[in-house]
Amino acid sequence: RNYGEERYRGTRGELDVYHDWNERLTSRTTVALASGGPVFARHKLRQEVGVKLGRGAVLQAALGHTRYYRGVD
Repeated sequence: RNYGEERYRGTRGELDVYHDWNERLTSRTTVALASGGPVFARHKLRQEVGVKLGRGAVLQAALGHTRYYRGVD
């Protein structure tokens, strides 16, 4: 990726863990780490929770934090 007058390359890895706690409650946790300057977000942490309400409806809530190049959140 070109950023200003410099060229960067990067490597990124991501892990997602899904879990069905019971018939109504699910969760997903995501952790991602990367190198390579401004190519990718440096790290990401996200937690999602889903509650099945019935008739195909699901209520979801999520919190996350992402840090970008040069420590920008």
